[in-house]
Amino acid sequence: MPMGIEVWSESVNALSRHGRVVAFDKLGQGWTDLPPDDEHWTFESVLEHARSFIEQLELNDITVVGHSRGGLLATRLAIDLPDRVSRLVVVSSATTAPTPPGQSDMGFYDNVEATAPTDAGAEGVISHYHSAQAVTEGPLSPEYLRIAAEMMEGSNHKESVDGYARNSEEYWIPSLVRAKQQTLDHLEGPGLAVPVLVVWGKDDRSAPVELGHQFFEILSRKTANCSMYIINRAGHQVFRDQPKAFNGVVVGFLNT
Repeated sequence: MPMGIEVWSESVNALSRHGRVVAFDKLGQGWTDLPPDDEHWTFESVLEHARSFIEQLELNDITVVGHSRGGLLATRLAIDLPDRVSRLVVVSSATTAPTPPGQSDMGFYDNVEATAPTDAGAEGVISHYHSAQAVTEGPLSPEYLRIAAEMMEGSNHKESVDGYARNSEEYWIPSLVRAKQQTLDHLEGPGLAVPVLVVWGKDDRSAPVELGHQFFEILSRKTANCSMYIINRAGHQVFRDQPKAFNGVVVGFLNT
């Protein structure tokens, strides 16, 4: 599915009242370019792109927020850039939880794909995906649908889908497994020196809240300053199902 920074549209303005907010599309996602060749379809390349982005903009004393697979990326940034990252927020991230990548959520996404409408166009497919995840969000705005459909029908997204399918088994999944294990080893070893907030939707269908409890159990052993907040009647995109609650929790975390 085409997922870019627009998915955060319910949070960016609210959070920007409390500080500068910078959102970017990851490598191979949204409007950001694809990896230069097949061998760079790896998590390491995604991490290097994000690190370079932060360094080029000379961002310091930042709170990194990562959702789903981005939660693993955000955690790695907190580990790798201790002089720049001062806080970490991990949101509904099965990829960061102590289970093999894909074990908890790929069946869900396969079913969403199998039940997607074939005659409703890009906007229909996007609405189908969101409704499969949502609990209370309701219909997507026309502007969100327009941007997502334009992205989905663009060459960058189509080439990204092809690139992932072509390189998933040889490059992407092995790199994700490595990164996940390295991250969990770090959490169980020295832990994190920065404050960490974990946010999860109670009714998440693709990354069940039990995974959040497992992640927090490992995180809390060595990371003293950490907390977990579970939001009721919220699915995987908790920041869209319950934006006021999500934004309030993150603002409270920033102010403590």
